Amino acid sequence: MDDCLLCGGSSETVSWTLFFKTTAICKKCRIRFKKWEAQSETPLMKRNERFLMKQSGLQLKIHSLYEYDETAQSFMTQFKYQEDWLLAGCFRKEVRQLLQLHKSKAVIVPIPQAERSKRFFNQTEALLNETKMSYEPILMTNSAKRQARKTRINRLTATDEFECIRTCSRTQALLFDDVCTTGATLYRAQRCLLKQGIEVIGACVLFRVKK
Repeated sequence: MDDCLLCGGSSETVSWTLFFKTTAICKKCRIRFKKWEAQSETPLMKRNERFLMKQSGLQLKIHSLYEYDETAQSFMTQFKYQEDWLLAGCFRKEVRQLLQLHKSKAVIVPIPQAERSKRFFNQTEALLNETKMSYEPILMTNSAKRQARKTRINRLTATDEFECIRTCSRTQALLFDDVCTTGATLYRAQRCLLKQGIEVIGACVLFRVKK
């Protein structure tokens, strides 16, 4: 039986044995994903960051694992939109290591309530569940328009806000999301938490768009 959830998963019979794999993704598949490097930021990304900092009066350090290129986009299409939830385990080790570096409980960035009612699962929660680390789903958003359908300007100037639906157990938190495009969503989530007296020490994402 092949342990890889990407190249081997499609030929396997779905069973409970898949939950006990020690290898989530093979080396051949792993090297197809391009690791995010500090120098990956483009002039446009830096302009986006300056705009968000000026708009919010805040600063947020975003830590990314991989670039959101064609390989990552194909993965997210299968995982998120085709609801292949077994793929949540592909990056369990990397996500866990990234979160452990910051030693703070994660707060997930939620999907809109309307989208959640249509989908089988929340992809961000699924990624964190695979790490076996605790997190707090304390944020909610009622944004009517899916993020993927927004333009850059719409993302940066969006007025939809988050709200806290329960109390956070800590005074510090780390935001976690699956894909970061401009960073605007993360900044709005940070602003919401700060209103509740929760300091956001940073944000971690699986993929980040390079533009």
